[in-house]
Amino acid sequence: MHTQTIFELSQEAERLLQLALNNLDSLKSMPIAKLDSTTAAMSGVNNNVLPLHFSARGVDAQQAMLNNELRKITRLEMVLAIVGTMKAGKSTTINAIVGTEVLPNRNRPMTALPTLIRHTPGQKEPVLHFLHVSPIDTLITQLQKKLCDKDRGKLARRLEIDKDMNTLLERIERGEAFEKHHLGAEPIFHCLKSL
Repeated sequence: MHTQTIFELSQEAERLLQLALNNLDSLKSMPIAKLDSTTAAMSGVNNNVLPLHFSARGVDAQQAMLNNELRKITRLEMVLAIVGTMKAGKSTTINAIVGTEVLPNRNRPMTALPTLIRHTPGQKEPVLHFLHVSPIDTLITQLQKKLCDKDRGKLARRLEIDKDMNTLLERIERGEAFEKHHLGAEPIFHCLKSL
């Protein structure tokens, strides 16, 4: 039942997007639309200057935006932003939507970093692309230098050291860098937990 409704809604959205694109094509062929605002500004003809969204450049921008939306509709892509306070259940909600425990959940902030989760048709194993790893690796190097000078007992009294924090401290002491790609729910879970 819901599958049929989603299909019908996507078909109608696709039809409306195609109609809007056809209307923009018709607008481009009209003589008044051929007068670009930049051309008019250079020639000094101000009475026929069109607002940006009706200029040739504006129409092209609108067509690009509508084509992008059409691509998302045909591929059944959607953006779902999940925001909330710490311990509000964001990770639990995302894990329920995904259908597997990819994001860790615990008392420490886990989804403090913006995370994009994308469904790829045909892909069975989740993949984490951690492209901007260099700032984290730089931080690990700096923390490694600082940890060499610290007494572990004093550090334990100042920080709430639990099993996860202890594992992270050991990783920092070894200078272990973060990998850019992780394949599978378990490696992704451990990577995000370490962050």
